[in-house]
Amino acid sequence: MSSLSVGNHTAHGLWHIVLAGMIALTVAAGAGAMDASAGGWIALILFGMGLWVCWLYWRGAEDRTGIPGHVLQPFLALPVIILLMHILAAGRIDSESGKINLLAENDSGLMIRMMTLGLLVLLAQDVLSRVRQMRWLLTSVGLIVAVGAILKMSSQSPGPAVEAVALVGLAGVGILLTPCALPGKENKVELVVRVSLAALLAAILIFSHRRAAGAAIIATCAAGGALLLAGVFLRNHRSKLLLIGTVLGISGIVAINRLDLTAGKWISEATLFGTGGLGEVLPSAGMSGMGLLVVSAGWVGFSAVVCGMLSALIWSLYVSRGASSGDQARGAIWSVVVVLSGCGLLARGGLGAPVVIVVAAVTWGLMPHIFAHPVRRYKGWSVMVAFLAVMVVLGLESRFGRSAWVRPLLKECSDGAMHLFGAFGLTAVLLWQSRCRSWRRAIFCTAVGATAAAVGEVAQKFLSTRSPQLSDVAWDLAGAAAALGVFALIFAARRIEQFISARPKVSYEGYAQ
Repeated sequence: MSSLSVGNHTAHGLWHIVLAGMIALTVAAGAGAMDASAGGWIALILFGMGLWVCWLYWRGAEDRTGIPGHVLQPFLALPVIILLMHILAAGRIDSESGKINLLAENDSGLMIRMMTLGLLVLLAQDVLSRVRQMRWLLTSVGLIVAVGAILKMSSQSPGPAVEAVALVGLAGVGILLTPCALPGKENKVELVVRVSLAALLAAILIFSHRRAAGAAIIATCAAGGALLLAGVFLRNHRSKLLLIGTVLGISGIVAINRLDLTAGKWISEATLFGTGGLGEVLPSAGMSGMGLLVVSAGWVGFSAVVCGMLSALIWSLYVSRGASSGDQARGAIWSVVVVLSGCGLLARGGLGAPVVIVVAAVTWGLMPHIFAHPVRRYKGWSVMVAFLAVMVVLGLESRFGRSAWVRPLLKECSDGAMHLFGAFGLTAVLLWQSRCRSWRRAIFCTAVGATAAAVGEVAQKFLSTRSPQLSDVAWDLAGAAAALGVFALIFAARRIEQFISARPKVSYEGYAQ
């Protein structure tokens, strides 16, 4: 497949498929279709991984093996690495069976959530930033997130993630306001309508639940800090940003004394690198994202996420210091949005609600585009190696272990679908990174993917937590074959497109008499 050009409609069509999936995921999460239950998380994770595979084929159709970089990605990877070390550190020989017990009974739920967040950040940056009608995209996302949070807060049982949902709703209000600073002809009527609607939604959200007031106080402090930080770098609106940020910061600090910020038992028992899990049960939906990160990945993992968010924000503000007045105003608004979504991630229930993960991914992913600065590119194979390493560990995890994130799904049905998707994803990675332009190379990559998956299944006879099954090998082969089938469709479509584009155009100039 040739590189992306004006006539590469195949790649353009694949981009539309991934874009539609990202929008559908945002709508589903923002509207409350994905709750904090195990089913909601399974839907988010599986849908996100499916989008990732579609993204691989789109990148293959573009003939690009690199990945657009985001400064947040290395910081999000550190908690995953720490959890992998915890899970693999308990490898030992089982005294009864003589087999290897490779995995510890640690909580991999946090690992898969952080990995999903990292994948969605990259997808949002690479997919949503290409949308031309950004005004309507931001308007739709802001309304869906804000209204969905209001409906969730107003329900009879809003769940334990009230504070996180409220902060996400306020971030949605900020997303709704961002188009006011987009380039284009100024429309005062639209400006008045947006500001009025945003103020109304924020007021309804704050008074929709008694615990939403606490989230509003946290949001006030966070917004003040974000505007003060923006005022340090952005020159055009420095005095206004510093003044508004100071007022909001002081107001939030005065009001925050009314909140109950007493730390739980976990804060006194936290260690530098964490314990890898809570030890007894899976984390509850009401546990704060900060608490879950500190317990599982330690202060190092928690600091990495916070430093990643601050680094992404500071870098975006720094490179935007010489931008136009409108770009700087838009960056100031988005800095508040990013900080609010980050606070929602770390608040009570932050890592227990799928909507928080999705909104954080969208806001952080769109940061370079909103701030109008380019991103670096790095080799795709490095990210894929890390992605596949995590998938291997999750595949080896005991289906009935207390830390198994897919336990509710696997308890009722076979894990054949997991084998099919794993082999499908592995083969798709090989097809992408090998830049397959011929059937011979594609078939070779498919054979390698199927063999690797089958060998992995056979190797399970040496593990005490798993046992090889011939049916799982059949699922692996089916997954590799399905990946080749998708490649065949894309390859054929691209060939037909190239053939039509290469046909000489017939001129009828001499016959028009």
